[in-house]
Amino acid sequence: MLSFLTAVYLIFYGMALVFNIRKHEQFKYAEIGQIFTNTAVYFGFGLAIVSDYESGMYNGLFTAFIAIINFVIGYVLFKRNNIDKNIIYLIIGLVLTFVSLIAPIQLEGNHITLFWAFEAVILIWLYTKSQIKLMELAAMVVNVLLMISLIMDWQQNYFPHSEYIQLSIVFNKIFITTMIVLGSVAGSILIVKRLNPLDRIFDIPVHQIGSVFSIVFLVVLYLGLIFELNYQFIAAEFPVSKSLILLGIYNVVFVSVLFIWTQKPDHPKWNTALMVIASIGLISYVTFYQIPIIHSRDYMLDHNYDQDYGFYWHL
Repeated sequence: MLSFLTAVYLIFYGMALVFNIRKHEQFKYAEIGQIFTNTAVYFGFGLAIVSDYESGMYNGLFTAFIAIINFVIGYVLFKRNNIDKNIIYLIIGLVLTFVSLIAPIQLEGNHITLFWAFEAVILIWLYTKSQIKLMELAAMVVNVLLMISLIMDWQQNYFPHSEYIQLSIVFNKIFITTMIVLGSVAGSILIVKRLNPLDRIFDIPVHQIGSVFSIVFLVVLYLGLIFELNYQFIAAEFPVSKSLILLGIYNVVFVSVLFIWTQKPDHPKWNTALMVIASIGLISYVTFYQIPIIHSRDYMLDHNYDQDYGFYWHL
């Protein structure tokens, strides 16, 4: 099955390349889309086949195999004259994507989210190099799909419908996936910042696109950390009052660091938003978090201090 799938992959890959190379023509949307779709289908079906063999022992090797195929094709094309540079950039992007996926895939990472995380950065980078509108559209679509996929991964791992999945502290597949997604968003921010401030993407100024990516980065960072903390508190069988107090401490620390590090004199709207967030944090302490603090004090007194219910943590 894998041999047949590989043959089909190479045939369709060749179909997307050979005509334009022979005619020395620029690669258009159809050829670029075919290479992306062909590679994604091969990766998805191939990984499904390999994952069923020896408990996925060769998942990383299969991912490396795709990177090698694209590297060989890219190297051959690079040595030729009069080759459209856009296709070279595309193949380099695919090689970097699959090389970066080897370790997470072998460690049983959430491969769909991981693939889109790397692909999102590659597409934005390719757009800045080629200015192909299809790349612009594809980059935005993949970024949206990336966030949806990450939310689904959070739900399946941190809030499962059945029993909780055993996840090690920090070094588990979902938290590593969250960190890689953060790296993807950070890479997109750096790429967008290097563009001309007068440029527009989807008729939106580049600096506004950068602001959206920055907000997404902060939201993913906040949710990724609080979901991981909440899961580990549940796994450690902390009393509910203690878990809530510790999560409250995390909220205050996160808002404080955000407030101190991100204030900018030339961004009054952002500073106003920070003041609102900080105010919500303070109000939540004297409203919502007072309840678990009172409960923790009562539990501690009723049980003669024989367990840490989190009361002292709130101090």
